[in-house]
Amino acid sequence: THPDLTFLSPRKRRAEMLESRKLLEDIIGSAVTSISFPFGGWNTAVWETARECGYETATAYRRHPRFPSPIIPVFGVYSFDTPADIITKLTPTAAPSNAQARAMLMCRFAKGSPLWCFRREYRIGRV
Repeated sequence: THPDLTFLSPRKRRAEMLESRKLLEDIIGSAVTSISFPFGGWNTAVWETARECGYETATAYRRHPRFPSPIIPVFGVYSFDTPADIITKLTPTAAPSNAQARAMLMCRFAKGSPLWCFRREYRIGRV
């Protein structure tokens, strides 16, 4: 359902991670061991839950002062980004560039596409 996992209770966060993982594994027919945190939202509790749910690595948007090594920091690329914007996002600077700032803002406001848009007939619990 693509919620910001940092706002969920531990029980709901765990259910969200387990159910989404199962859905993806059923669709692709392969193990899912990496998670991209919705909206880049994560903290220690979210990462610990992810590990308990079987995730080995993750990607997260936004700058964070101390990413644990299995969490890979990323910037989003959007339809309005130019090739120069993409290169700028990949170039580390002390202060964020306009392209990096836009990417950080977008991850706060952009909505993800729910899985049912891709596969409407899928139902939770179906084997």
